[in-house]
Amino acid sequence: MSSPQQFVNYALGGWELAVCSSLLLQGVLLGQTARYLANGFHRTDPTIMRVWVAGLLVLSLGRNLFGIQLMYEQDTAHYLNFPAALGEWLSARFDASFLISGVLVYYVQMFFCWRLWTLCRQIWLPSAFALLFSAGLVCSILAVPLAHMKQPVRWAAAYLSVYFVSDFLLCGSMMFFLLRDSRSQRVSRDTATVLNRIARITIQSALPSAACALALLASSQKNPDYVAGNSALAITVVLTQLLPMSYAYSAMWTLNARKGIRAEMTRSRDATGTDQSGWGAAASKA
Repeated sequence: MSSPQQFVNYALGGWELAVCSSLLLQGVLLGQTARYLANGFHRTDPTIMRVWVAGLLVLSLGRNLFGIQLMYEQDTAHYLNFPAALGEWLSARFDASFLISGVLVYYVQMFFCWRLWTLCRQIWLPSAFALLFSAGLVCSILAVPLAHMKQPVRWAAAYLSVYFVSDFLLCGSMMFFLLRDSRSQRVSRDTATVLNRIARITIQSALPSAACALALLASSQKNPDYVAGNSALAITVVLTQLLPMSYAYSAMWTLNARKGIRAEMTRSRDATGTDQSGWGAAASKA
């Protein structure tokens, strides 16, 4: 049984690490946004994509601002007043930060559903994933009031499992269509090389969020009631903040990878200057 001091150390200390780690990834995301602008995608992308990138930046900044505010309350307004500092975890600000995190994850997941649609052109498959992700969003919203009722673990396991399994299946679906077309007789060897590169980027961009979701699922089940002052509590707090940022990072990584993919697509054109593979548009949206 952990002491109250241990709980304070792991809970409040974990929140310090969580906010600082999230701010670090926010800096990376700002750098990726700057690269997006430097690559000129803000001029060539459709308006809806530019709005989506702006929305991603606003959501990520908003949740980090809530995190900074909570850290300020913890370190200054409630300095050495541990019960009051822990009481901030039950405040509307903390709930808002958690809700924005769920919306941010869902926001990025809808982007990857759109990517899947550009690859398969079959509306039923992305729609099925959209329903799964919507279920995950509902679970994350319900987790907020249930956490106040000291019943967080069951719902944490529910929505984290939905996130992990759905992301795994979505990544597998995109890989299937990419590898299927790379082996098609309709594409040249150069185009197949480009498609294989898109497949590698798909796996690499999905790994951070999938690994974070799996680690968060494991750590959250290690401390069932979030009352034990142990390392599992601190890890859970940190990963809860890192999960949404890992999704945002994956999305921007995918968008910025298009410059290199387009360059390879240009080199893969045949002598007539046309792309017979049918993958010109898909690669530009990958």
